[in-house]
Amino acid sequence: MLNYIQNVLIPPAINLLQAALKVVPLSKNITIDTDTTCSGEISTPSIYKTEGVAADLVLFITTSNDASSNYVAAAEFCSLSLENSRPLVGKLNYNLYYFSPTTKDVTIESHVYTTIHEMTHALGFSSSLFSSYIDPTTNQPLTGHVGTKTVNGGEVTYINLPSLTSRLRDHFNCSTLEGAYLENEGGSLSAGSHFERRIFFNEYMTASGIRDVKFTEFTLALLEGTGWYEADYTYAEAITYGKNRGCDFLDAPCVDISTETSAFPEFCSPLTAIQPYWTRRGVGVCGAQTLTTSNSLDSNWNYWQNDTVVSDAYSDNCPNVRIYTNIDCEDSSLQSSALLEDQESYGYGSKGFIGTLSSGKSPLSSVYGYCFLPKCTLQGNGDYELQVQIGSSWVTCENNAKINPPSKSGLSGKLNCPDANDFCNQITTEGNCRGGCFGRGSCVNQQCECEDGWGFHDCIKKTYTDNCERCAGLDPWRTSCYGETCECNSNNSTCMCELGLMKGSACTTVASESKPMIFIICGAVGGVIGVIVVILLVRFARKLYKSRKETGAEAKSGSYSSKGSGRQFENTTQAMVTIRKDVTLNMPIDIVDVEVTTVLQAMATSREVEPSEKTISC
Repeated sequence: MLNYIQNVLIPPAINLLQAALKVVPLSKNITIDTDTTCSGEISTPSIYKTEGVAADLVLFITTSNDASSNYVAAAEFCSLSLENSRPLVGKLNYNLYYFSPTTKDVTIESHVYTTIHEMTHALGFSSSLFSSYIDPTTNQPLTGHVGTKTVNGGEVTYINLPSLTSRLRDHFNCSTLEGAYLENEGGSLSAGSHFERRIFFNEYMTASGIRDVKFTEFTLALLEGTGWYEADYTYAEAITYGKNRGCDFLDAPCVDISTETSAFPEFCSPLTAIQPYWTRRGVGVCGAQTLTTSNSLDSNWNYWQNDTVVSDAYSDNCPNVRIYTNIDCEDSSLQSSALLEDQESYGYGSKGFIGTLSSGKSPLSSVYGYCFLPKCTLQGNGDYELQVQIGSSWVTCENNAKINPPSKSGLSGKLNCPDANDFCNQITTEGNCRGGCFGRGSCVNQQCECEDGWGFHDCIKKTYTDNCERCAGLDPWRTSCYGETCECNSNNSTCMCELGLMKGSACTTVASESKPMIFIICGAVGGVIGVIVVILLVRFARKLYKSRKETGAEAKSGSYSSKGSGRQFENTTQAMVTIRKDVTLNMPIDIVDVEVTTVLQAMATSREVEPSEKTISC
C-alpha cells in the first residue's frame, strides 16, 4: 500500500497542485516544537524539532482500517503560520477498509482525485479556517465574507470571496449571487466545508465521491481567495453543470411539483428511468434504483408529495442520474459487460447512449444503456453534426431522433439520439485534457501530449522505473524521489538518494532563485497510525508575487474553533515560519458521515447501479 500511495497517487496529485498554485515564500524552515503533532497522533521526527525543513507544507500520510466508519479518506490541518494563519502542517489518512491498490486506470484516476481533494482541505478549504483567511494586500483577516440566506425554504451558508464570486456569477449568469453556496447536509463534518452538491454536482470539492469529477476554477478561486495562494486557472477543467441557467437554478426548486418533472436539464425525470449521465460518461438511473421514503424529509424538498428521497445524500433531494457501475463508458475493463459485445466501445472518449438495440431479431422491450464513440463535426451554419460508431460503421445521429443501427451490424431496435448541438457543445467544452494534463503535458487538439516519463490520457501515470539517475535530472522534484536527496557517490559518477534537501543536475543544489514551493509528505503508513517510514519531498511551482513576503509576527490570541469545539492557543513570539502552537483537535477536520449503500441490481438487465460511493472527502 505504501508503494501505491507514494508512487501512484502522490506524484500526479502534487504535479497538478504544483502547476496550479503559487505561494508567498517562507524565509525560514518549518519547525515543530512539540513531541507530537496532529492531535498527538504523530510523533514529531527529530529534524522538525531542530533545524526544521525547507517546505511550505508538511503533510503526514497515515492509514487506518476502519470498518465501522464510512469514509475513504480524511484530512485535517494541524498547525498554522504565526504570520498569516496559513496551514503549515497537516495530515491525510486513507481508510484501507474501503481503499486498496489497483491497476485499473479509471480507479487510479479516482484515487488521485481523492488525494487532491484531501490535500485541498489541508491547504485551506475548511470551514474551521474561514475566519483565518486574509486580505493579501494588508495581511489582515477577512471579515464579513461568510453569510447565510434562505433558499427554497431552508438556510444556506455561502462564502463570498471576490476571486470566487465573480467567476460564479459569470458561470451561472446570476449577477446578484452572494457567493458560493456550501454544503448544508451530512452533519457538521461535511456541511460547510464543501461546495453544495445540488448546484456544483461533479466539482471535485463536493462532499462525496461522484463520477467524472472536475478540478475547476471554483476551488482554485476559493484557494486564491484565502489570501495565501495565487492560482493559475489554465489548469482548471471546464464544467458545464448549471452553465448560464440563471439565478433560478440556484434558488428555485429543482423539480416542478405540479408536473413532477425536472425544472432544469441538469436534473432528471422521471424517477428510476434509465438515462445518460450528465457528462455522458455512462448511463444510469434517475434519482434512485429503488425508491424509498422518509418521514423526516424537509417539506421544501418533498417534490413528489409522497416523502420520496433520492439516493444522493447531498443533493437537497434533487434527482440526478446515478451511473451504473458496469456502464461507465470510459472503463475499458468493462468491455466484456457490453450488451452488444464488440459493437459497443468502452474506453477513453466513449460516451453513454440509450435505446432498444439488441443483437437478436427483436428490439428490447425497454430502454437500455450503451457505450459508443461519438464524433462531432462543426458545420458551416454553426450547427454540429453528430456521428456515432456502432461496430465498424459510423452513423449520423439526427437531432432527438430514434435511428436504426447500420444494416451490416445485424442489430435490431433503435438508438435514441440527443440534440447534436447540446451534446457536442458539452463534450467539446469540457474537453479531454483532464486537470490541464496534470502539469506534465500540453493539451493539443483536446488531447494530452505528455512529457517524457508520464503517460495515460491525462499524463497521470508514471511510465518510467524509479532510479537515482532520474533524481539527478534537471527537474529533480518531478521524479518519485520525493523527500530524498540526489547525492553523488564516492566516484562522483552515479547518484544515490538520501534523506535531505533536493539536489540538482550533477549533484548541485537547486538554484536559489527558482524558489519552488515545497511540500514535505511524511508517510506514517501501517496500522492506525504506524511509524514514520518514508519522507517524501514534493516541490510546487513557488514564486514571489505582488513583491510580498511573509514577515515576522506574533501568533494571534483567543479561541480557535473546530466544528464548534473551542480550542485555545497562546501568544508566542517564535521566529518567523516556526509554526503557531499546535492547534489540538479532538477529531479530524472533515470526515463525511454519508451512508454507504450496497450495490443494487437494476431491473432484469442485471446492470449494477452506482452506490453512493463511499465518501472521498473531508
